[in-house]
Amino acid sequence: ALMLACLGLAGSLVQMTILFWVGLAVTAWHLAMQVYWLDIDDAAQCLKLFRSNRNTGLIVAATLTLGIF
Repeated sequence: ALMLACLGLAGSLVQMTILFWVGLAVTAWHLAMQVYWLDIDDAAQCLKLFRSNRNTGLIVAATLTLGIF
């Protein structure tokens, strides 16, 4: 939540475009789905969710890149 708040504040301060805000919503959804699917007793599922953090980074990078257009 703190990461999303900081990204939102940064985006607001530099007046990012609507694509940034859409990307931020996609990032929030992706992180929420990770929490929803988390089962700490299922090691294989935990590993799958951990590896999906790569996708989170890609989404954030795309969000910041597209936000300047």
